[in-house]
Amino acid sequence: MHRKLCFDVDGVIANFTDSYSAAITRLTGIALPKASDSFPHTWYWDREILSQEQLEMVWDTAIRPEGANFWLALAPLPNAIETIHRLNVLSKQGHEVTFMTAREGDRAKTQTEMWLHSYGMDYPTVLVTNDKILIVDALKMDFFVDDRLYTVDDLAQRMEMFEIFDEPRPVKDRIYLVNRPYNQEPCHAFIKRVASVKEALQLEGLW
Repeated sequence: MHRKLCFDVDGVIANFTDSYSAAITRLTGIALPKASDSFPHTWYWDREILSQEQLEMVWDTAIRPEGANFWLALAPLPNAIETIHRLNVLSKQGHEVTFMTAREGDRAKTQTEMWLHSYGMDYPTVLVTNDKILIVDALKMDFFVDDRLYTVDDLAQRMEMFEIFDEPRPVKDRIYLVNRPYNQEPCHAFIKRVASVKEALQLEGLW
């Protein structure tokens, strides 16, 4: 059976935190640790460190401007290259593999596609959206992986609502949250916590 697989990018296969921290340090002089099991400890950790003016300056200087290649320069997370190669195989086998991101800035979609291609995805499909849940439902995805607790929790709650009205969705039992220090709060019962995309694929028999 061919599957409709959907993946977030930052914090799931791409190391956003370290590149973002480096940009903050370069532009403000504020020294920050590398991403670890204890950092960052909250989703909006940058708002605890920077003023709104500093935040806008970092984004407007390093990420959003025309010609900036911030997204293209991110390092892959551990096991990400192996995972992307596996997703490429699944795509060639007829599974639909989609990457979704809320990235901002010049050519965010193109940079993401180029990044995925450089690490082994022949023909990456990338959707840039601020409403991943709408897309997951509209495209009838049956597998979703993200690192943001709010996103997967909201998706699970919506799937529960559909179930109450006897309109089940295939993604309900296949919502995965990649464990990170910033997403350790309690989550919906539908959600499965995993250490990586690889583990989620293994649980689905796709690895």
